[in-house]
Order: sequence, then C-alpha cells, then structure tokens
Amino acid sequence: MRVFNFEFGNGWILSLIYLAVSYVPMFFGGKAVKRLVDFSFASTMGRINSFIIMILYFFMLAYPVFLKIQDGTIFFYIGLGLFILSGIAAITSFINYFSTPVDQTICKGMYKFSRNPIYVSVSIMGFGMAFMCLSVTIAVLLIIILILQHFIILEEETFCAEKYGKSYRAFKQSVPRYLMFF
Repeated sequence: MRVFNFEFGNGWILSLIYLAVSYVPMFFGGKAVKRLVDFSFASTMGRINSFIIMILYFFMLAYPVFLKIQDGTIFFYIGLGLFILSGIAAITSFINYFSTPVDQTICKGMYKFSRNPIYVSVSIMGFGMAFMCLSVTIAVLLIIILILQHFIILEEETFCAEKYGKSYRAFKQSVPRYLMFF
C-alpha cells in the first residue's frame, strides 16, 4: 500500500490547474490587479479571516497530492464538468474585471449574473476537484472557506458602495451577490 501517490494523472494535477486559473490571469491584469488584491477595507476580523482562508486553501491544494482522481465514476464526470465550466467562467470573470477601468463598477460579462463571479467560479472549481477525487475533506475545507469569505465580501460591499457610490448601489440592487437569489 502506497501512501504517497505521485503518479501523473492524480489529484495534484487538479491543484496545479486550479492554481493556474486562480493566479495566472493576474499577470495580465495591469493596474486592475492592485484593486483585486487590495484588502485595505478589511477589518481586523476580516484580515484574520483572510489569513485563515489562505491556510485552508494551502491544505485544500496540497491534499490532492495524496489523492487519486476517481475516473470512470459518475462523480468524476460531474466534477469534470464543474471543473471545466467554472474554470472557463473564472477566466472570463478575470477578463471582465481587468478590462474595466479601475474607477468604475464592474458590471459586464459574468458580473451581470453575480457580483462575485471570481469567488463563485473558483469555489465551484474546487467542488469539481472534490467530486473528481471523491474527497469530503476538500468539500468541507471549501465550505469553511466560503463561510469565512462571505464575511469579507460583506465588508467589501460596504467599501464598494462608498467608493463607487450610486453606480455600485444600482449594481447591487440588480445583481445577486453570488448566483440567482443568493
């Protein structure tokens, strides 16, 4: 019985793709990257939540190194669909974000469906990874991350309402925080 399973095609490749989709677009974001990574609005609790989220993401992305992708199962195909579609949505969201002038509310493309499409799509991508590896651990880590992120998002919305004013408040009224009615 092998404890460390480093064969090609196992869970670690999903972590690499997840990282690439989550961070490579930032190399092409220009001035908008600063806006994306600016958490100066966060309270002390928000900063603590951000730190905890980073630690949980590290474990969530390191854990698949020890997991085998469970291909051939219905969960694999569900996860693969989620992983690919949400990866495309994440990249599209980054493009929408980076192509909007930094002094304007982002309300085009994926932002017509969600005020936080990067968070949503990257999270769904993580659930796709959990399905493909049949990992309850990854799913539980993601749920904890989502709960902590929600409180950061609430603070960010207050900041955006102050910074962008009427245009953000109108955007907030017409577009759900996450998806559909959430």
